[in-house]
Amino acid sequence: MENKPVQLSELKGDLAQGSLAIGLANPDYQPLGILRWQQSYLDWLLLHPQLNGQFRGRSSELPFSAEWSLLSGDLALSLSEGTLQFEDIMPLLALNRDIGRWLNGLSGRLEGISLQTRWVDAGQWLQKTQGAMRLNGFSFLGESLPPVFITVSQQDEQVIIKLSAEQKWTMSGEIVLTPLKREKGLQSIQYQGLVKVSAPSAESLPNWASLMKSSSDSSDSSAQSRFQGNWALN
Repeated sequence: MENKPVQLSELKGDLAQGSLAIGLANPDYQPLGILRWQQSYLDWLLLHPQLNGQFRGRSSELPFSAEWSLLSGDLALSLSEGTLQFEDIMPLLALNRDIGRWLNGLSGRLEGISLQTRWVDAGQWLQKTQGAMRLNGFSFLGESLPPVFITVSQQDEQVIIKLSAEQKWTMSGEIVLTPLKREKGLQSIQYQGLVKVSAPSAESLPNWASLMKSSSDSSDSSAQSRFQGNWALN
């Protein structure tokens, strides 16, 4: 893809059934995984193609289905019970410097991914998004976290991601994604979030809470962290 970091190669098969390799082109080729699909030519004749496929990385398996109305331009994508390993998507996330600087030493996987989204024009923002997943095996600063439960919803144009986890402490968080548009369409995604952690005592807080600020409305047994930035798309 010219002037884009994603490189598609090793195309096999045809429109009805096939596969291709996905990787990053710069600075050196970094493979991300293999995309496979199958669909019916009859659906194209009916102007409503439907596709079933799977993305498979080194340790990831993400089944998906998609529907596209050629008359209205309406496009729907659904992910069902997939697994996404951090190591498979690290190179892609690291393209954003603000996010990439937090990735060193991270490990874990997203499991039970169930996500549905719809939009009218693939060049525009999402119209309706909802889903859930859980983060397992997550490790940060030498400390392993319990399962983190994640829900996704959409209000108007904002996509809201909520996080929750509980051990000797309780964690809650919210990340809001907002599209930034120009005449040429979607240009970037603004993200801003807040993560809070609290415990019965300061000694019960996890080690990584030391990187967060103390909450102004509570004692030294709680902390919070705010972050924001833009993910440029063009």
